[in-house]
Amino acid sequence: MHDVYVQIHNVANISIPVRIAALRNQTQQLQLKYLPVGVVFVTLALLIVTCLVQSWSYRDYTYSLYAAYASILMLTMSAWTGVAGHLLWNHLRSGTTWRQAVWAF
Repeated sequence: MHDVYVQIHNVANISIPVRIAALRNQTQQLQLKYLPVGVVFVTLALLIVTCLVQSWSYRDYTYSLYAAYASILMLTMSAWTGVAGHLLWNHLRSGTTWRQAVWAF
């Protein structure tokens, strides 16, 4: 590990430690940050499947409504955390318009 010193001038005197990490360490930290998000998504997916199975087996419409609610919650969380943009809409480029994207499906 090497020491790197950077001097930044500002009106306020603040001492901020700078840490430069290798790409391997950054990738590992990113994976650790995504782990709780993945656990939540898997739990919601299991909840959705369980609700759909119970709705079918009990012939109760309420379970399917709860499955729809959990699906909307899962999509909202994936859009909020950026997982949707990374996994669902990764093929869209910046020059692609929404009309072209819809016709791609």
